[in-house]
Amino acid sequence: MLMRASFRNLARITLPCIKRYISGMQQQPTRTTALFKDLVQLPGNSELRLVKMMATKRPTQIAEILELEHQPPHVRRLWEDVLAARGFADILLVLKTVGFEASESVGDIACNTQSSRQIFTLLVLHIFLNRANTPGQLIQALMVLQDHLPTAPLSLQPVLIIVAVAKLAELRLIATLRRLVQDFQELQATTAAHYRIILRALSLAPKSKETSALATELFSTMTVKGYALRHANVYHALLRPSFLTLDVAEGIEQKMAADRMKPEVHYLLALFRLMVKRGFRRRASRYMSSLDSASRSSVSPRHASRLAHPKRSAKWQHLYIAAYRDTAAAYRYIKQMPTKRSSADATPSSPTNTLLPARLSQSRRSMTGRNFGRAAPDDDLQLQHGLEFPTPADAQHYTTPSIRSDAPPVPPEWLSVLQVAGKDAKLSARALILIFRKGGRQYLYTLSAYEILIRGLLRKQDFTRAAAVWHELHNQGWALGRRSLGIGVRALASAGQCHKAFALLEEAHAGYEARTLVTEISGKSQIKSKPVSVEGINHFMVALRHRGRPDAIFSLWDAMEVLYGLAPDVYTLNIMLGAARWSRKYDQSLKGAFRSVLSGFGLSRARWVLPAARNTATAEENRKEVASYIAAMLDPERSHNVTGQWGSEAASRAALRIAVQMFLGNWPHLKSLRPPVRAIRKAGSDPALSPLSDLFHSLSQDPSDGIPPLTILLRLLPENIPPYPYPYIYPTDFTFRAFLDLLACESLHTEIPVALTWMRALGVWPSKTTLATALVHWGEVSMDAPLIERFKGGPARSPYSMLMAWMKSWVGEEHMPTRVEMMDEMARLAFYRHARYDDRRGFILMDSSGQPMKRGQRRR
Repeated sequence: MLMRASFRNLARITLPCIKRYISGMQQQPTRTTALFKDLVQLPGNSELRLVKMMATKRPTQIAEILELEHQPPHVRRLWEDVLAARGFADILLVLKTVGFEASESVGDIACNTQSSRQIFTLLVLHIFLNRANTPGQLIQALMVLQDHLPTAPLSLQPVLIIVAVAKLAELRLIATLRRLVQDFQELQATTAAHYRIILRALSLAPKSKETSALATELFSTMTVKGYALRHANVYHALLRPSFLTLDVAEGIEQKMAADRMKPEVHYLLALFRLMVKRGFRRRASRYMSSLDSASRSSVSPRHASRLAHPKRSAKWQHLYIAAYRDTAAAYRYIKQMPTKRSSADATPSSPTNTLLPARLSQSRRSMTGRNFGRAAPDDDLQLQHGLEFPTPADAQHYTTPSIRSDAPPVPPEWLSVLQVAGKDAKLSARALILIFRKGGRQYLYTLSAYEILIRGLLRKQDFTRAAAVWHELHNQGWALGRRSLGIGVRALASAGQCHKAFALLEEAHAGYEARTLVTEISGKSQIKSKPVSVEGINHFMVALRHRGRPDAIFSLWDAMEVLYGLAPDVYTLNIMLGAARWSRKYDQSLKGAFRSVLSGFGLSRARWVLPAARNTATAEENRKEVASYIAAMLDPERSHNVTGQWGSEAASRAALRIAVQMFLGNWPHLKSLRPPVRAIRKAGSDPALSPLSDLFHSLSQDPSDGIPPLTILLRLLPENIPPYPYPYIYPTDFTFRAFLDLLACESLHTEIPVALTWMRALGVWPSKTTLATALVHWGEVSMDAPLIERFKGGPARSPYSMLMAWMKSWVGEEHMPTRVEMMDEMARLAFYRHARYDDRRGFILMDSSGQPMKRGQRRR
């Protein structure tokens, strides 16, 4: 009977039904459409209801509405063609036939009447809101929107920008947001409601330095214009953990103070959780006191009794424990916490007595002494399987046999102490697992407990135990999310099991594809978010870099879109730039030098070259081919000669080309910027053999009157750069620091002022470390001999001093690097230059005579 019903259901499913179901899934309402509904309800925006109808009405009905609006025939014909278009490419073709495209003005087809301009604006809104769904389509629609924005009616210009920000933020296209937000702040027809809605639209993006800076700019503009932020839905959107950062939290505090608003309990709780996560114990304590007072004096009598319950206050205290960085201090705080039990009811199995081993909690002296966290030899009788160094083969025995099936779940204070122990640098990995196993005898382990333990072991660089704990977690059969998968990949790859880490990613992706297929056939939604995320790939790349596999990092960069439909973010770029810089060391070995000589004559070929996608093959066949290639690259049974090549070119040069393409492709206006100063010599490796030539070169031209910028970097770019080639990336301070190191690695010291000019133009605030990095590298091509400096009029006229003066005008004297940062950067540069790669021993340091240094030896 069941088999007959199953065959009957399968017989009903045809290809058109599946297509209709997939198209229905793509048209499900998103958070952007919810924001658009709020825009429609604003006064004066009744014409936006036409855009809302376009998703449900037929083209003939839309044409009748346009006829009632007394629109010209060519406008109605354009609407009919756009609404009848099947794909986004057909829409662009229709617009191109009438001259409406991103590279041309829209004045040729737009009539001079206010009604016609309004109708064309609604057409752009319809394209952006209802038809553009992929990142490529959104970028093309953004070009059309930016070209049409000056001719749009003043009342609809804020609506255009808000819809664009919401749609781009929802797809994580962070690089496209700054120009839109700046244009929004320059509009004259904005109201307080528009600012509140664009803040909600911006909160759809993931948290980053860029989105936090844009949110704080909007806060400041609202304060200047006198707009209040007294809406709960806006605060709920901004205080989500996926968007909230320290900068946003400070902006919210200042905005609440400016609006004279008393924060509610859930606002304080979100800020309290953030301070606990960042380890700011004083600020977290202040928020906890505010939570207690707010819960007692709650405005709503219906919620007052629930918020003032002792359990709620105890929960805040349990969360507060995680703000500590010292396990002994956290334990002392737990001892001082009020308990609901009386002393007579206290048992040795109470949470406060089972948090730490008995040996570690006997006295306050043992908690603060020098030997705290070190397991004694006689503790091995109590550790059982957990605290030895288990191999992956012993993973199935890596469980606590004394655990009870009816044991209660782990208390929150135990998880907090375990989290503090994982961050405590004085606590060993053996003691961390001892805390974990001690609690396992009383409580039932959860997925969060395993994740906290593995993160602590990774932080303590005990990769073998981290991998063994991961095998135990994986054997539990729990459904793994993105965070758990990223932790597992990091643990396996850091322990040297890179092939198993990649197999774990493939297993998770295969399960997601299977659930997608079941959903398409059955019609019941079983699809959650993709388990393989960019964060998981970043975890994998970090571990591969520590294992000395830059070739695998470069292959993952090329293959992550084919394998998992992912694009690199700024953290992926940072990892890749660092790996490319260190990859030059692989060519300095004997084998690397021999391969470099052969490649100079065209006699060598890269052993591992990512297979290109074949036009005749399907996407699934191309994916299988790429996956098998990476699996073979990570196979431990095969020999791997790691080189500094990325395909057919040097990895450092390829990474530099990608970085320059990201900068100039996402922000083309950077090409016209002029550096503040130029160098004396071309590269730091050029010796100063002719002081008189340097003197003539310095005196003949003013250092501030430099040559046209980008003379060298432009050679790395292709002829045609598409708009926003890396829309998911907005550079950070660390990105520019890695970029400066890579420029110096490629002997492009002359381009350091250009990079700093880009950094200032993009609004990225530099740290003292980044400025010190720039000055250390810049000093190699900008400093003269003392005699030459005297001829030139003193040190103030040297390019080095001119760049320092430019930095001071940018960041101020108090944010300039001190002697400490300069010495640290010089030591870091010396460490890189003296490191060599040995084919057998890996990276080693060389002394001044060129001999390998022994362990503990200092370089003279």
